[in-house]
Amino acid sequence: MDVNADDAKTDETKRWKLTNFISIKQLLVLLLAGALLVKCFVHLPDNWQEEVKLGDGRVIVIDRVMLRQRGGPEIAINPSGTRPKEFRLKFTHPDNPKTTIEWRGSKMSNMSNPEIPLILDVEAGNPVIYTRVGIRNVEIMYSKYIYQQGSWQEEELPETFPEKKNNLFTGIRSEMPGYIDLKTKDLHLKEIGYSKTLKKVGPKRVTVAE
Repeated sequence: MDVNADDAKTDETKRWKLTNFISIKQLLVLLLAGALLVKCFVHLPDNWQEEVKLGDGRVIVIDRVMLRQRGGPEIAINPSGTRPKEFRLKFTHPDNPKTTIEWRGSKMSNMSNPEIPLILDVEAGNPVIYTRVGIRNVEIMYSKYIYQQGSWQEEELPETFPEKKNNLFTGIRSEMPGYIDLKTKDLHLKEIGYSKTLKKVGPKRVTVAE
C-alpha cells in the first residue's frame, strides 16, 4: 500500500473541498450584494387586493398596483426612500362579470406626484373613477373618468357639484399589506391629520388642500 499516494489524494480532496467552499461563499456574497442593489435602485411595484363598497351597497374586490420612484420624505419617516409614481386599478365590471377593466393614472402634479384615485363606482351602468391631483402651490383638482365603449374617457367636472365620500384606500406604507378590507379603510379615514381632500371628492372641482 502506497501511504504517500493516499496522503496525496487526501490533500487533493481537502483542497477541492476548500476551493468549492470558497466559491460557494463568494457566490452567496455576490447574491446578497445583488439583492441589496436591486432593493436600492429597482423599486418593485406594490400589489394588493382591496374591498370596495359601491354606492348601491355592493362590495367588490379589486386589484391595485402602486409603482414607486426614488425620493420622498426623509428616511426617518420613509424607510423605503421612495414615493408613489403611478396608481393602477384592475377589476371585473360589477354589472358584466365577463369584462375585466384596468385604469391607470395619467396626471402628475407640479411636484411630480401622481393623481390619486379616490372613488370607484358605477353610474348609469358605467364604471367611474374620481381622482385628486395637485395643480399649483397648495391647490388640488378633482377629475372624473368614465368607462364606456371599451375605454376610459375623462368627463370634465363642473366647478361645483355634490360632495362624494371616498371609498378607495389612499394610505401609503413602506410596505403595503396584501389585502385591505372595509374596516381597515374606515379606521384609516379616522386617523388624525388625514387630509380632508383625500376623504372626499368635491364640492369644488378646484380647492385648497387641507
